[in-house]
Amino acid sequence: MKFLVTGVGGQLGHDVMNELIKRGHEGIGSDIAPEYSGVKDNSAVTAAPYISLDITDKPYCFDYFKNDIQHNTYRECFCQCMKIKS
Repeated sequence: MKFLVTGVGGQLGHDVMNELIKRGHEGIGSDIAPEYSGVKDNSAVTAAPYISLDITDKPYCFDYFKNDIQHNTYRECFCQCMKIKS
């Protein structure tokens, strides 16, 4: 299963990403920082794909996922979470 995890720069997002990867899931991390800025502990999250994204900016997020075919699965998940029609 594929997941978009927001807040990977914080403890909870960091741990959630590591647990998802440990269980064999595919994840992409997101936070407001331009690049991953969480704990540099060489865990799976530090090497996982990362998107700099301000999830409070609804129009930008919608446009990002609408136009980025690579993240189509994540776009669908995001749209459902934000209650936006894709």
